Formats: sequence, structure tokens, C-alpha cells
Amino acid sequence: MNSEKHFKNLFKLLKQIDLENDLVSECLQIENDEVTFSTFHESASKTTTEHIFNVYKQRFKMEKKLRPENHFVVGYDKLLPNIEKSKSEFINVSSITSELGTYLIFSDYEYSDFIGILKSKRNLTEIRERMNGSVYYRENKFINGTQTTTD
Repeated sequence: MNSEKHFKNLFKLLKQIDLENDLVSECLQIENDEVTFSTFHESASKTTTEHIFNVYKQRFKMEKKLRPENHFVVGYDKLLPNIEKSKSEFINVSSITSELGTYLIFSDYEYSDFIGILKSKRNLTEIRERMNGSVYYRENKFINGTQTTTD
């Protein structure tokens, strides 16, 4: 499956989520903006739920310690309990970066089970400025929900 198909399946899943989740509502607003997109589907192996839980639990601890009053990444409070009770053996993480920030969406690999979402304040302009000239930075850019660069 190519990146554009993953992108469309992810937004199809997000549109089924209760819109009382503010981060999901925000993310849905950027579907047609200029964004970059990546997903674990692009890696060779699947990531276990246990591993994802441990990594993001540790990141949340660091976030609370380093920025107790002004979190740079929000949404851990809803995400971690959902990962912990997830019945999925593996969790896919998709990343969408826009001018509003970066959204990490956690789901199963089939995009049928939404697990949670995080939002980072890091936006597209900031990432491009930081990565300017880096041979390791590759954008998978979408505009109006359509991929404009190749996988």
C-alpha cells in the first residue's frame, strides 16, 4: 500500500472518532492543508503494543519533569490508558505535520481501531528550518489530501 492510501485510510478512521476529542477535531481540519505524512507501515517490522506503551510512558514522565506547566506534547493522559487496554498486538504510529503542529496518531495497522493521538507544538516551518540542508530529511508531502512527492 502506498503512502497516499495510508493517508486516506487514516483520515477515514479519524472521521469515525467522537469529535469531542479536541486533538482529533484539530487534525481533521488539516486534511487538505500542506502537510507531511509518515507511518510505521514504511518500516520493515511491526512495533508491539508493549514497546509503544513503554516508550510513550517514559516520554510522558520526561515531559512532566521538563515542562510541568507548559507541555510541548499534549494528549498523553488519554493515550496511555488506551494503549494499556488495547487488544492489538501491534500498534501503528502515523505522523502528520502541519503549520498547527505535529500529530501522532496511534491505531492498528489496518486503520480500523483508533487508539489515541498526541500533538506536538513543532510545526512544518520549524522542522524545515531545522532540517534545511540535511541529507537525512525527506518529506512525504501532501496537499489537499493528495501526495505531491513520491514514497
